[in-house]
Amino acid sequence: MSLASQHEVPSRQPYYREESEGQRRNLRRYCPVCCQFVPAGHTCHPTIVENFPAVAVASRNQVPPKVLRNISQDRLPVFQVVFPNLRTVMNQLLNFILSDRRLEIDFDRAPYKSIVKALRGQNNFIDLAYEAILPEIKGLQGKLITTQELHKIRLMQSSILTIWDDPYAGYLDFVTHVHDLDYLRPYVGQAGIPRERLSQHHTAIRNGSERTLHYWIIKIGHGLRVANFIRLWTMTFPANIDNLVQLVFENFLEMTFCRAFQSLPSSILEDIFGPCPENNGHYSGMGLNVMPPLLQGKKIAPMLRSQCVKPIAQSPDPEICEWPSIRVSRVEENFQRALPTRSHMGKKECHEALHKAIQQNSHLEQSLPLSMEVDDWAQPEEEIVEIETWFQTITTRLQVMDGAAEDSYIRPVGSCKAAIGVIIDNTPFHEYSSGSATVNLPWGMQESGFNQSNSLIWSYNLQSYVQIPKSFQAAPPRLADIRVLREATQALIRGSHLRIVIICGDRAEQVAIPDDAESKRVEITLQGRKYNVWVEIQQSRIRRLFIRSRQPLSRLCATQGRQAFDLTNVFRFSSIMMDIKIFGGFYESALSVSLIVRKWTDERDNGLPRAKPADLEPILKVWLANRSFQSHEDLDRLTKAAGGSLRYGLLVLSLIQPKEKHSTRVRKIHPSIQRRRGAIPRQVIDDVKSLWTELAGQSGVPSEEADDVGEDDIEKAAEEFAISKEPEYVASGAIQNPEISDQDGLDRPAPCFDNRLVWLLGTKYKGAKSGENNVRMYVRHMSVIIPCKISEIQNRDVWIKAELSPIGERHPNVFATTARESDPASRLAIRCSFRHSNSGQTKVVYARTLTRSMLCKANTLVDELNGDDFVEICQRPRRFMYVDRRCTRQIGAHPKLRPFIGGAYTDDNGEVLFCS
Repeated sequence: MSLASQHEVPSRQPYYREESEGQRRNLRRYCPVCCQFVPAGHTCHPTIVENFPAVAVASRNQVPPKVLRNISQDRLPVFQVVFPNLRTVMNQLLNFILSDRRLEIDFDRAPYKSIVKALRGQNNFIDLAYEAILPEIKGLQGKLITTQELHKIRLMQSSILTIWDDPYAGYLDFVTHVHDLDYLRPYVGQAGIPRERLSQHHTAIRNGSERTLHYWIIKIGHGLRVANFIRLWTMTFPANIDNLVQLVFENFLEMTFCRAFQSLPSSILEDIFGPCPENNGHYSGMGLNVMPPLLQGKKIAPMLRSQCVKPIAQSPDPEICEWPSIRVSRVEENFQRALPTRSHMGKKECHEALHKAIQQNSHLEQSLPLSMEVDDWAQPEEEIVEIETWFQTITTRLQVMDGAAEDSYIRPVGSCKAAIGVIIDNTPFHEYSSGSATVNLPWGMQESGFNQSNSLIWSYNLQSYVQIPKSFQAAPPRLADIRVLREATQALIRGSHLRIVIICGDRAEQVAIPDDAESKRVEITLQGRKYNVWVEIQQSRIRRLFIRSRQPLSRLCATQGRQAFDLTNVFRFSSIMMDIKIFGGFYESALSVSLIVRKWTDERDNGLPRAKPADLEPILKVWLANRSFQSHEDLDRLTKAAGGSLRYGLLVLSLIQPKEKHSTRVRKIHPSIQRRRGAIPRQVIDDVKSLWTELAGQSGVPSEEADDVGEDDIEKAAEEFAISKEPEYVASGAIQNPEISDQDGLDRPAPCFDNRLVWLLGTKYKGAKSGENNVRMYVRHMSVIIPCKISEIQNRDVWIKAELSPIGERHPNVFATTARESDPASRLAIRCSFRHSNSGQTKVVYARTLTRSMLCKANTLVDELNGDDFVEICQRPRRFMYVDRRCTRQIGAHPKLRPFIGGAYTDDNGEVLFCS
């Protein structure tokens, strides 16, 4: 079969060169630095060699790329495009944006319409965009685009040493060939920090990356293709401009130049601009851009991204036609080698990470002794700021300046005596009850364990969040407002005992970081991710750390996996350094639960196609890797065990929790004669359990009642957990996976979220008669008793769920009634609900216990729900731990677990008390 027959025939016959390959080779020598043919003995100018960004891959170790066919250079079509009138292109583009015409995958037009309206018309909008274009680029209008013309611009720009220093740039990479003057393939891009972006391109090309069509086309040139960069525009934005305004102008300019250089597939350009007047109505189809820039900022699912790649197969360039199939194979390979997992992060690891970061800053290294203990903090301020006075003073000043209503301001939540502070950019706040008062916090902060005694949390501008649907913030904060907020914020921090200040967002960083802090900035690495930290020093001791973080999640959607992962890292680091117990992984855990439940529901009920490993959200890849599913083969086996659905396999896997043998006989459920509607089949549970046990290297088994958890129960769980039913998407950018952790992390036993999931969502158990007026359920190592008759419970089904009060607050329905205030169990309540046999009404009862053994087990359960690992838990007082003797790898790696083989308690001093 010929190559042409495998792809759609282009609408016009492409032009091919007439000269023979031999004629090409007889030309003068090609200089890969100057990117032109030069006479013998030519020497490049040293300034050009050092400064201009032209990249080739010939100097690296050449490994023949995996190409479906070897296509000779002379078979490739010639790029022939006339550069259009840019104002005409801009008018066409803006008319399309403001019209009712739609792309196959459309974008949000509201921001464009709002900005055009704010600028009082299309002409003003286009004038601003046109003025940003460099004069030498405007000079291309009406000319045939050739490598010679583009090289003239590149060489001219290369003499300007600061050409890439200004932010907010658009650029063109025109890929050329050493032995072929006619070969040209354009790629248009944009960057907020262009010098860094070009450095990333340089590294990727030098390393032979195949991650994008752009990189792949260069690599398959076997070192003879060169990437050449020129700057197209410089967009100057006012200080503190809203990100949405930047996105609109940058996307508009990038789309304009994708049309000018015809770097997108022909069908996309025709949908937006209509037929091409310069080339007999046809576009070249030889560009290296894949996605229309108008879609940048939109959350696009993997299936839709695959649709965007399909038009590339219509290109007259046979190499570009290969990309869709190449991309599929690359995605599968990348998933198999990039599944991440977490390593253990205790106090020692946190101290080492901070020491390593400080040593990379010569200024800090000289200010702090190498022998310094990280816990040796500088003395805190003696005079503490009174928060209410501070709040009234600053809001009065802001009211005078802005005229805002008094009720539009939100007070900080917490204490100036706390060790951890959190400053947040504008984000939705929720009302929480705290005793007799009401406080406003972002969702998830209280659930993570932050409260009024262990933290101080406030919005950078003290204002409530105002959401304008499908619009943008037209006026950025004034410089005068920023000055007032900076002064007030830094005064509050100085007058507090805050040791670690978590900065969530650009605006928060702007008001919190002092002017002289840049020399004290370091990069700390946590779980393979880098975070900016500013170290404040006082008398050769650390006074305070500022650490940059992501915003708290305001909703649970697939795009926020990386955000949740980073929040977990920062929260855990802060809590470990300050010895404060919080559930640092709440956002990550909540997001994992929501994705598992919702994606399976969408697949089952809404026609979502069955997922392949490459389709899984990044946060679920982390979740799977932490459960020993670390390869493509592992996930294929999970899919098979679940009957052909990977999403269903995830659901079943999430419901399996380890359960060791009890000294008391556990009542088993006998199989029903008729299969229950929506219940997970026992065979599926057994198959998934067997696979997980094999991969995890341990003998954890699911609850004997696990097969009573039906799909209807999952729906109820989803509703209880407030899981969003809106469509979920994967971010449009390339998926980035955290690095795979050290093997030590795999050997450290921890109650990962598959155990905690059952407690957070609840699980159905069969009740057993315990005396005349009590019903008993065995939940792992705990005996849960509720006061009622077994005959009152419909089908003996009891739904059991754990409830945790905020840290430091005793739950009003506490399970272990003898728990002290220092016991984690004082926060735990066990909620039991069932349908009454006669009335059919749902009844809720809270279980209670007086025994010390149940108290110890409850303490351990709360530790597990907090995500603490078993090695730490077993060393704490008033705990119970059960270690199976078959877990030889974990026992060998951590001898402290050995006394707990078969089950053991610890006394008030943490000494082991063996079970009889």
